[in-house]
Amino acid sequence: MKLSANFVPVCATALSLALLAGNASAQDAVAGFYISGGAGINLLDDITIQPVTNGFNTNTRYLTFDNGYAVALAFGARINNAFRIEVEGSYRNNGTDSLTVQNEGPNTVGTGEATALAAMLNGWIDLPTGNAFFQPYFGGGVGVADVNVNAYPISTACTVCVFDGSGTNFAWQVGGGFAIGQPGGPQLTIDFRHFEAGGVSGLMFISDRGTTSDYVAQSVMVGFRLPLGGVN
Repeated sequence: MKLSANFVPVCATALSLALLAGNASAQDAVAGFYISGGAGINLLDDITIQPVTNGFNTNTRYLTFDNGYAVALAFGARINNAFRIEVEGSYRNNGTDSLTVQNEGPNTVGTGEATALAAMLNGWIDLPTGNAFFQPYFGGGVGVADVNVNAYPISTACTVCVFDGSGTNFAWQVGGGFAIGQPGGPQLTIDFRHFEAGGVSGLMFISDRGTTSDYVAQSVMVGFRLPLGGVN
């Protein structure tokens, strides 16, 4: 999987900002545990399938997907009023829309989907606004994701449409959003996530194999954040 050239500098800058913000506001720091969750739309980039054997299936395949959904649940700890860490579980699902075979054109896909079940360690920076009921935040995380990609033809006449692959790979995400509500109580959250995980390998046609490009998705979720005792 290829990481953006800006990924490491962005993470380093984010960490520096978090430390500076934490030191600058230590006199007002609050701490506590919380749970959070959310659900929303998941937009999945096209996925290519590249043959890795010398069988009948030598042409690259291109999969497109319908709009899907994403859900997430996290347990977090507020270190101070500027920085939070979380352990998060998430699931993303998109149905297959179409499959195009190189040099053959589009084929009808009967069923298929791409899913990603991920466990992530996140860090979030809360930005002060002077308004206790509106708090923007940004950050990201790293972890692992179990990715599954499959596409099956609407009829047995299109056997070259078949692909069934899975794999567990390194995953990362960046994003941001805002929370609405008193920090010491329940909050409504709205956020955006850019999520990436490595490609998978799987069975093509009858006995051939192929590998996919990376799983790359963007999601917008509406959720909640609920403190677990104390002020956070």
